[in-house]
Parts: sequence; C-alpha cells; structure tokens
Amino acid sequence: MAEIGLRYWDGSQAVEIPATDDLSGQKLRVVKNGTTYGIPLVDPSSPGALPIRINIGTVAVPDIKAIGTLGYYEINRLARSYTGYGEAPWHNLISGGALVDTDSYLIYSTTQGNWTPSPTNTETLRLNADGSVTASGKHPTVKFGIWYRVYESFKARVYVNGGGNGYPPQTSPSYRGSNNSTYQRQDSTTILVNGTPRTITIGGTYQVYSTTWYCGGYGTGHVTVVVRNVASNYFDVEVEVYENDEEYDNAGIIMDSYIEPAP
Repeated sequence: MAEIGLRYWDGSQAVEIPATDDLSGQKLRVVKNGTTYGIPLVDPSSPGALPIRINIGTVAVPDIKAIGTLGYYEINRLARSYTGYGEAPWHNLISGGALVDTDSYLIYSTTQGNWTPSPTNTETLRLNADGSVTASGKHPTVKFGIWYRVYESFKARVYVNGGGNGYPPQTSPSYRGSNNSTYQRQDSTTILVNGTPRTITIGGTYQVYSTTWYCGGYGTGHVTVVVRNVASNYFDVEVEVYENDEEYDNAGIIMDSYIEPAP
C-alpha cells in the first residue's frame, strides 16, 4: 500500500483512500509527482469497500465497483485425514476461516508465534500450516489439506514443501516436492500465477504444481497445488499432501506450508 494523500470526506472526517504502486490489474490510476499509482476497485459487497462507486462498464451494461482496500487472505480450511484402511473423511481444524479444533499432527501458527487469530484473515501476517504423521494398519491413507483464500486483488505468496515415507518405507517421512508461487487476481476470470495470466472460469481450476512418488505395491504419494476461481472477488489456492501405502502399512507424510504478502 502507498500513502499518496488521497482522501474523501465521510461526513465527519477525512478518510484515506488506499493506493498501490503495483499496477497489476489496477484499472483506476492517478499520477502524483510523476509516479503512477493504482486505486484498488473491489466488489461493492467486499468488507473493504468504501462508499465510493465507479462504473467500469457502459451505460447499457454497467459494472459497478467500489474503491476499497487491496483485499486480504486467510486460511479458509485446514484439515487432515488418516485411517487404517482406505479413505477417511476430512477432519477440519479450520473451517470458514475460523479455528474449530486443534491437532497434534497438523499445527497452525503465525509469524507472531503461538498466537492463532480466529478468524484467520489478515493483511500482513504469514500464516503457517506444518505437520507430520505416520499411520499404521492395512492400506493406510494419510492426508493433509489446506485451502488458502485470497480476496480482491491482493497479491499473495503460497509455499508448500511436502513428502512422505516412500519406498523402501522409512520410519519417518522426508520432503519430496516443493512449490513457491505468487497469485493475484487480474479480473473476474483471470488470475496471475507467478505473473502469468491464467484464464480460469468461475468455479474452474488450474493446476499449478504436482509431484508423485512411489511407496510400494500400488501405493503412491502426492503433493498438489491447484488454484480454484471460486467467485469473481476471491479464489482459493488448494494444497494437498497425501500418501497411500498399499503394501508395507507404513504411510506417512510431512508438510510445511504458508501464505504471506508477495512483493
């Protein structure tokens, strides 16, 4: 964010209008002292919307936006699953951005240590999700899943480093694949992934990263990263780490992941 002295009067006081020197996706711009700044436009229903409206469409086909903040991000969902046989349902630790449970295998934390705000939305903190687990029993399947949600045109970085026990089976999991990518909305159906525009329809997905390893028999392990364009004003970056050992009964996974503001 940039402070450029732009204000509006709300009836009782002068309120700052936010600006940014990152012009990616910014249709409303102003120039001050030879420098161009973007003025974020958001959905009028956004929590960060100011009471100033602009039509970026036409008279016949209006597209009303509000001046507002660049948005924010959150851990919308954090879950784990492990079982002694086959698939098991997800058990949520964070749901809808709010903490609903704790777990010794998958830990949520922030850059301020053990402080874990609920709801988890933020504009500045790095939000971490780290875990490790080894299951036992016939055909164990172990999974960690984290769904990061990014609102409006906020530019966020999502990192994941994951792995599993592999083959020959180890007594504890090791890292086998990582991804470090940036995400920012450009328009309702375009999301910048590492600066490259990706056209994603509302409800559609784009696979950012996937890696697979062998863990005996018919078993495999995976780290996947998918971006899902949930609605016109927010998208999810979905991270999953899982392993299914169908022969040696020693499935295990490890995951380090976080979301933070991107430069």
